[in-house]
Amino acid sequence: MPLPKKAEKGYLQILRFEDRPRIVGQSEHVGELAALFEQRGIGCRRAPATSVAEEMLLFDPDADMAALKEILEAYQSARGS
Repeated sequence: MPLPKKAEKGYLQILRFEDRPRIVGQSEHVGELAALFEQRGIGCRRAPATSVAEEMLLFDPDADMAALKEILEAYQSARGS
């Protein structure tokens, strides 16, 4: 079993795209984040990104940025089981 990479999720960040918050990342991470946001009642949709291995999450323009950052930071600091 390979060891997890150090700060594997540290590259994830919230950016603006067409005046909407978005997160671009590897498909695996985007899928996990989409589930977390949906569990917390924050609507988002997955869309392809520029790289084949990447996707992005797009949020409503009026999404609560504080809530988005809180969930993203919790995801980044979570330890695998």
